[in-house]
Amino acid sequence: MLMIAPLLVVAHWNASAQKEIEAMYRKWDTAIIKRDQKAMNEVLADTFKAKRKNGKKPLTKKEFIEGIAARWKTDAPKETAFTTKIKTLTSKEDTYFATVQESITFAPVKGKSEKISFTSIDTWQKFGKGWKITQTEPGD
Repeated sequence: MLMIAPLLVVAHWNASAQKEIEAMYRKWDTAIIKRDQKAMNEVLADTFKAKRKNGKKPLTKKEFIEGIAARWKTDAPKETAFTTKIKTLTSKEDTYFATVQESITFAPVKGKSEKISFTSIDTWQKFGKGWKITQTEPGD
């Protein structure tokens, strides 16, 4: 019986971490739709890096958020829906790795709306009382 107690604590912690990470993804999704840079800042760690394909230099937190916000200042179609779904969530010590499917629906242009989807792999760590993304990279 004594051997079971530590396993229950770990299982509870994992479930708690997953719930908190899912809540942060909802916060991110809402921030994109509401064009809320402050909320975006709260989801990403100060040390955040966005890895890119083709060996390009990773983006810092500031560059990543500014890149998204710059699109908002153009006449590009507005995001009307943004959803992030966790496909897998694994952990190693105090770090979680989430493979997610992100989908964006854009406002109609000439009567036709567009939807795109992509996969990302996000690294999460706990800072104080909350989880933050420390790294994102393109998935397959």
